[in-house]
Amino acid sequence: MTIHDSIIAAAKIRLGTNLDEEFQPQELRKICGVPEGSFSPIFKGMRTDPGSAPSVPEHARGLFLQIRHGWYRLSEKGKANIGASSIIPFASAQEVRVSESLEKSGYWSVNEEIDNRQRTLVEVVQRKGQPLFRQGLLSAYHYRCAISNCDAVPALEAAHISPYLGAQSNVTRNGLLLRADLHTLFDLNLIAIEPTTLIVQLSKSLMRTSYASFHMMPLASPEAQEDFPDHEALELRWSEFMRSEKEAGGA
Repeated sequence: MTIHDSIIAAAKIRLGTNLDEEFQPQELRKICGVPEGSFSPIFKGMRTDPGSAPSVPEHARGLFLQIRHGWYRLSEKGKANIGASSIIPFASAQEVRVSESLEKSGYWSVNEEIDNRQRTLVEVVQRKGQPLFRQGLLSAYHYRCAISNCDAVPALEAAHISPYLGAQSNVTRNGLLLRADLHTLFDLNLIAIEPTTLIVQLSKSLMRTSYASFHMMPLASPEAQEDFPDHEALELRWSEFMRSEKEAGGA
């Protein structure tokens, strides 16, 4: 996702259906996680008064109108471009700040200790997935779990197919929108997706549990081809699942 598209997505999240609300650019920057040095010139290029700012694509020009120093609202073009949205906020500003600062410091390699309160916030962000990553999956799967069809949005999480290795991992094709408990089972290799048929497979250890009804169900598919789960990533997870099953069978 380009910076200007990230800013548009952040505006949708920040404003929701209240397209006349005033906002500050830093609110959008914190939501989309773009560094200040990259954000500011692109945001200026998206204003109705871009001056000498870098040029942005036509659909991203003239969206933001400055009403006083540091405060903006959508222009009429901005309202038409962004439109009324059903996007539901999914991470607090504090969660985004903690996620951003710890990612920059290398937290994801688990190199340093952090206090319990901060760790709790990070775990919330990590389970939900990075803001735009989760929102992309919510939109792709129409706010429903790809396995259970659950539509309780607070219970839905952005599951990585391949492990999280930084922002480059947060692409829709490397994710599944899953109910929290199914996300846990997926991470534990107790649930897998057969990469060719996209059929849900359960571990033998779950076959006599309440989860058995999900065995052999087809995975829900996004409408957009570019959002489909990556075949290679699914194959790698499938190999891990089969290896786990083999080891469990031999135990």
